[in-house]
Amino acid sequence: MPLNGSDLINDPFGTIFEAFTSFFESILGPGGGNVFFLVPILVLAYGLWVKNPEKPIIAMIFLIGSSAILSLGNIFMHAWGAAVICIVLSALGLTAMVMNVVLHRGGM
Repeated sequence: MPLNGSDLINDPFGTIFEAFTSFFESILGPGGGNVFFLVPILVLAYGLWVKNPEKPIIAMIFLIGSSAILSLGNIFMHAWGAAVICIVLSALGLTAMVMNVVLHRGGM
């Protein structure tokens, strides 16, 4: 699809990220392209974990919070497929955080 200058002026965010989000929209349907924004969140969470490997709870809190915010945004935009994926990622982060607390409290 050719880039039109007026499209870039009217919707800069959507036009710039359209190349990345269109793949997920083809799989999840309209509004499902928002799943792409989980990729930078996962990269940042991995960077937090690499920076503090002895404290993975920091990365898990970031993952839970950012996934919850994205899921709420997707719910308000009626992008149910992307919202479910964000909620599942948030639940995985919550599970990892609880397991970390339980295992470190038990002395393991």
